[in-house]
Amino acid sequence: LRPAAGRTERRVVDTRRAHRITPQQLRDWVDEPVYSRTRRNLARDFSDGVLVAELIDHFCPHLVDLPQYRTCNATAGKIDNWNTLNRNALRKLGLQLSRAEIIAVTGQKLPALEKVLMLLHEKISEVRGSALHSAAMPCSGRTVIARTVCCHAS
Repeated sequence: LRPAAGRTERRVVDTRRAHRITPQQLRDWVDEPVYSRTRRNLARDFSDGVLVAELIDHFCPHLVDLPQYRTCNATAGKIDNWNTLNRNALRKLGLQLSRAEIIAVTGQKLPALEKVLMLLHEKISEVRGSALHSAAMPCSGRTVIARTVCCHAS
């Protein structure tokens, strides 16, 4: 069927790669950096956004200004950290979280955190594996070329 005259047809296309990782591969990826505090419970430890900022900083060093993020237990502080991440680093990676996703992650919901970490892994892999990024010539800091963020290879 063709759309009526004057109407445009809207198609939803999933542009995300079919590339998926297993939960164990995700945990191995998350365990790669050295964090500022000991991790005991994945959902609880990542709920304030600080360790996510450190994770992003490990793979893309100049996307995150770590002093902006404060360790906190209060939900309002956690949401503030995640909103800052959403506005700054995640936006630069082409990833935006909804308010509901932020609330779920700050509420220590493991499935929500795993979903966010998988999306983050996918975006960081895309950026690091882009044609503009050469592993032989790693970037020094953040370089923006054609709206693609080039991250330091580790």
